[in-house]
Amino acid sequence: MAWLKIALRHHRAGRLYTLLNLSGLAIGITVALLIGCWVQDELSFNTVHPNYDRIARVMDNQPADGGINTSNRVPVPLAAELRDHYGSDFTHVALYYPNFRHILTVDEKASRKSVAAVGSWVQPELPVMLNLPMLSGNRQTLTHRQNTIISRSLAHALFGAADPMGRTIRVDNNIDVTVGGVFADIPVGSSFHEVNIFLPWDKAVDEMPWMKDYTNAWDAPGFNIYVQLGEHADINRINRNIKGLMAAHTSNKAETIFLQPMRQWHLYDEFSNGVDAGGRIRIVRLFTGIGIFVLLLACINFMNLTTARSEKRAKEVGIRKTLGTPKASLVTQFLGEALLMTLAATILALGIAWLTLPFFNRLSGKTLSIPWTNAGFSALVLVFILLTALLAGSYPAFYLSRFKPVRVLKGDLRSGPLAALPRKILVVLQFSVSISLIIGTILVGRQIAFAKDRPVGYTRAGLINIGKNTKDLYDANYQALRDDLLRTGMVDNMAEAAVALTEGPDATIGDLSWEGADPHAKPAFSYLGVTADYGRTIGWQLAAGRDFDPALKTDTSAVIINESAATLIGFPQPIGRQLRLWGQPHTIIGVVRNLVMNSPFQNVPPGCYFLSSDKQVNDILLRIRPERSMHTALAAIETVFRKYNPESPFDYRFVDTDYAQKFAEEERVAALARTFTLLAIFISCLGLFGLAAYSAEQRTKEIGVRKILGSSVFQIWRLLTADILRLVAISCGIAIPLAGMFMRKWLTGYTYRIPIGWDVFLLSGGMALIIAIATVSYHAVRAACANPVRSLRNP
Repeated sequence: MAWLKIALRHHRAGRLYTLLNLSGLAIGITVALLIGCWVQDELSFNTVHPNYDRIARVMDNQPADGGINTSNRVPVPLAAELRDHYGSDFTHVALYYPNFRHILTVDEKASRKSVAAVGSWVQPELPVMLNLPMLSGNRQTLTHRQNTIISRSLAHALFGAADPMGRTIRVDNNIDVTVGGVFADIPVGSSFHEVNIFLPWDKAVDEMPWMKDYTNAWDAPGFNIYVQLGEHADINRINRNIKGLMAAHTSNKAETIFLQPMRQWHLYDEFSNGVDAGGRIRIVRLFTGIGIFVLLLACINFMNLTTARSEKRAKEVGIRKTLGTPKASLVTQFLGEALLMTLAATILALGIAWLTLPFFNRLSGKTLSIPWTNAGFSALVLVFILLTALLAGSYPAFYLSRFKPVRVLKGDLRSGPLAALPRKILVVLQFSVSISLIIGTILVGRQIAFAKDRPVGYTRAGLINIGKNTKDLYDANYQALRDDLLRTGMVDNMAEAAVALTEGPDATIGDLSWEGADPHAKPAFSYLGVTADYGRTIGWQLAAGRDFDPALKTDTSAVIINESAATLIGFPQPIGRQLRLWGQPHTIIGVVRNLVMNSPFQNVPPGCYFLSSDKQVNDILLRIRPERSMHTALAAIETVFRKYNPESPFDYRFVDTDYAQKFAEEERVAALARTFTLLAIFISCLGLFGLAAYSAEQRTKEIGVRKILGSSVFQIWRLLTADILRLVAISCGIAIPLAGMFMRKWLTGYTYRIPIGWDVFLLSGGMALIIAIATVSYHAVRAACANPVRSLRNP
């Protein structure tokens, strides 16, 4: 244990450097640990389902506009085709109507209780495929068309502590179903975590005529199909076999389908021209790199501070080598010291990680935990300690043990510029990483701000969206409801649309043509059915022509297009020109500015707006009068909706809140990047602070002589900071092109993106220089202000 005593004595003698080393390593390990937990959570998404490695979804590729649109929306009859003709490849095939909020009502003693919950109409095989953990009943119960299964939290919300089994739930004031099972809430790490009720598909077909109409409609994509592959099925072979299924049943002979495995849904959800283009995996790789770099910075600190103070231990090495200590023993000594420091830093880091985990969870939007009792985690930490100690201690160990005892004891230890070269290289590497992180953080923040400031083509403030999620609202007279709402004096306007303002519609290939159009082209348009007051309600901006007029019956055969559509169609004067929509002539009466309804980071597709019956639209939009109190207005609006929808809760959403949610993920990424960048800079500054202290200590006599010869405080400060500033300048030269290249590639994931200007690089380099100057100035000024007599008198 002699090496341990020597190590402890050495650390006590240099408390400042020990503190700097310990702090830097602990922060680096904490960051790596938290990022590791985050990355593991991302990589394990959907593994909560035992069969996840054999579950896949059907994807559709449609050629459009010279490219390929990829979607997971497919027609209903495709499921039967897969089941009937390729059944040997699949254990299960299930249709799924995508999530939306349902109004669920139960009779509870003498009163009725209603809640809004997310649910889906699914075929019976889906709960079996997902292997839902059942608390009551069984997951096969959906084979009975009357039965449903609900989550534990929904069961508690509807029935409290009572047994929900066999109880009746009315869905959307229209369809009655019976509780046949209760499943444990699906964890957040699942693509189905929002679903609280799985409703029977056959019941929907029986009760809803439009669902029955889609049973054999190959030209009506809008549903999801999930499959579970057989035990020995090969997904690549299956993809080759089913590729042309859609082309055999539709007019689009170039349309293809393929299976995307469940393990890719979360991280590889973006496609370009029918090919996987990544997605969230870019963020995972980004933070993995940040974690590695931050830990590397901490290790560089350790190496720098240890080698910088090597002269303090040179005589110790010389004497021990003279007494016969072999080089291997010295290497073991210094690696042991590194191991001791890393062990202490890891213990400290685990404590810091445990304390900061709640903050990190709020920042990342996750519910991570440190798996203390997991044997794999313990083994990983042990390997982590050994590797970090080896990385951090290898250079000092071999550098110090290489000293020649004769030269060391004569005081002829190598010094000068070459002696400090390794440390300078490490400082350059350290600041190159820090500057790269600064550049990345600035560009991420600017990209988000750029998209937020993008003109959306309508006025979000004061708009609320109310889903028509009950039969009562579909049956309500549109004009009567509108008149009652306007009569409250709280509502400025009302309209209805097929989908919510911030939720689509997606661009699809439809039956649309015009004079001069390429007959072989298959342009993708977003089609939206609206009522006549839609434009005035949302405040869209007309670029040409006029809005829909409810007094003109001829407007039922009129359309309004957006600027993207006008550019694609190419009419010099589009107003009054004809389009053929679903085989019927429609007149263009207006052109509106592009409406940002889907991702604010992507271009707006060509859009076509037409009038629909109030029975064919699904969402109500209201604009609150700006002078009215929102609280008072909502109370008055709820009273009106109680009249038309008495058995259901008043369920509404603010459009500006929904739009802000589109930035939630990017803002979390930006917040995490800012936090880790600040920590990386802090670690770099710790090392720089220690090197500055050591440099000032080593040049104490030189500074004293210079002061006696008349040097000013500024001249001495400049002498001590000049080397550091040169190193930071070199770091800028390395970091700027590398970070610029990486960020240009990262920004290609956004169609609507910022240009990268030189101001970003100047700002990042300037920040690095200021941080470096501020860090070293304390010791530089302190040394410059010291009494030269005392400096020269001390040995």
